[in-house]
Amino acid sequence: MGAVLEKTAEPVDSAVSSAVGPSVDEEITSPAGHDGDDRDVVVADVEQGSSGSSVEAAGEDEWYTVVWVPPGSLIIGPNVRQENATPDKEGVRDIKKRGVRAPILAYRDESGNLVVTEGQMRTLQALEAGREKVPVWVQPPPSADEKAATIDRIINQLGENDHRTPMTRGDVFRAHQQLRLLGLSATAIARRRSRSKRVIEDSLRVGESELASKAADKYELTLEQAAVIAEFEGYGDLETAKELILTAVEKPNNFAVLAQRKRDDRAEEERLQQSETGLVNELTAAGVTVFDESISTWSGDARSLDRLRPTPDDESGTELTADAHADCPGHGAWIGYDYDDNDDRIAVPVYGCADFRAHGHALLYAPAGQAEHGTGSTATFDTASSDDSDGEGDAASAVARAALEREKARIERRWVRENNKNWDAAEKVRHKFLADVARRSSAPKNARKWLAQQKLDGSHALRKAMERRHGLAHRLLKLPEPGYGQRSELITKIANATEAKATVWDLYLTLVAMEESLQRDSWRRPMGTDSEYMSMLLDLGYEPHDVERKVITPERIEDVIAAHLPHHATPHTHEDTHEDTHEDTHEDTHEDTHEDTHEDTHED
Repeated sequence: MGAVLEKTAEPVDSAVSSAVGPSVDEEITSPAGHDGDDRDVVVADVEQGSSGSSVEAAGEDEWYTVVWVPPGSLIIGPNVRQENATPDKEGVRDIKKRGVRAPILAYRDESGNLVVTEGQMRTLQALEAGREKVPVWVQPPPSADEKAATIDRIINQLGENDHRTPMTRGDVFRAHQQLRLLGLSATAIARRRSRSKRVIEDSLRVGESELASKAADKYELTLEQAAVIAEFEGYGDLETAKELILTAVEKPNNFAVLAQRKRDDRAEEERLQQSETGLVNELTAAGVTVFDESISTWSGDARSLDRLRPTPDDESGTELTADAHADCPGHGAWIGYDYDDNDDRIAVPVYGCADFRAHGHALLYAPAGQAEHGTGSTATFDTASSDDSDGEGDAASAVARAALEREKARIERRWVRENNKNWDAAEKVRHKFLADVARRSSAPKNARKWLAQQKLDGSHALRKAMERRHGLAHRLLKLPEPGYGQRSELITKIANATEAKATVWDLYLTLVAMEESLQRDSWRRPMGTDSEYMSMLLDLGYEPHDVERKVITPERIEDVIAAHLPHHATPHTHEDTHEDTHEDTHEDTHEDTHEDTHEDTHED
């Protein structure tokens, strides 16, 4: 026999009284089928007697009737559910608001007590929710054959949980959409369904997206993942939405950061468009022609000024500046791109000439007296030509070596820039995770030992955070940062905390201090306790992006270059090399070392 729940001290009627219906929010309908008995379900209210009193069983007349009794008067009989038998908070909240909607199945024992055979979770939830009474569908007592009765009980209890076809999440999403169309807000739906507002908002967003809804069911995505996919489909960015689905399936640890990276890219694109518009207006107001993309900077009649010298008679390599070229009839500019000191992409003018030959200019390294290379020239770069075959061989080798070094530099620049952007996105995801850590009620078992080690080490990060009065820790929780001599709101929270919660606050403050000490290049140059910090986040359940894993296991640039070089082993033609280099110059070069954007540019 299972444990007896707390009994009430009310007197018990020995027989089923006249039918008393449930309240409006406790409407009960007869379950379909009851072992061939076709009698109507009688709904009755049964008052319980004092503790320890016995009740005379009502007999067969009570079978298959619904009686209303306090949940504390029920006895939980043996049940196959041993794990996950603790009432969940959402279920308790729902029953507290709406009552027990499906009757609990129970039989009366020899003492008249109702013994639950099916519905132990509903019983426990109702008890915790404080419901005064619950509906019980009274069943015949089990067979006198104990073995047969036990077999029947196990089969029935398994069947109650097994033989159910759950609604797909698509059904749930559509149901929430219907509720919204009926006038319920996300807040109202959340309140009526005992769910968080965030869950309902995500569900409504997914319900508007056929792609996200189907992907959620097909690939068993989390609701949060599906909501993010719906977000990008809503932008009309199907390419990103599909990329996110693939990432959720193949590399779920990268999902949150990829989504944030895409949001950052969208914001950057908006800034860039504003920058472009402002630059075009500025150039137009100055009387400078703006060349469109159909005019090439490296072939045909037009050239950018960094590839030209003023005249064929000027010494090879003589610079032609924008100021010196301003009065040329062919003066104009393309819209190029660079990076500012914050590594934000910005629009910049790339000045050039619409027809360098017609306006008397020459290629930067063309032979003296010539506007460009001779038609028979095989030179791939604007370097001095030589009739000496050995000299030509040496020059070719030098060109090949230079091209290889440029390729390595380009691989490194793109590696740095790509990981920097991922790191920026990951920072926002980590900050959200840290704020969630502060909301926990207890810390993991190893937390105190880890915290003691950090205090013993007395790292620079902890000292700096104390000096800054834990500014980031306040910002992540949207609390006002205390000024000099001001009292922090965190002091009150910590003072009123339990011992377990106080450990959580200690853990939170320490983690945030270490987070604040991270640098943008920590993914390739981890310092001090960076790897310990990232490892602790892992222990707390954080799923780091690949770029964050590099803090624990750094990636060598030599390995990156080696992995990419085989794809570029074939020497570039002059035009390919020059095009790639020029592309780097105006789009890819301004990484965190801010190297000269024209350093690697060579002329055709």
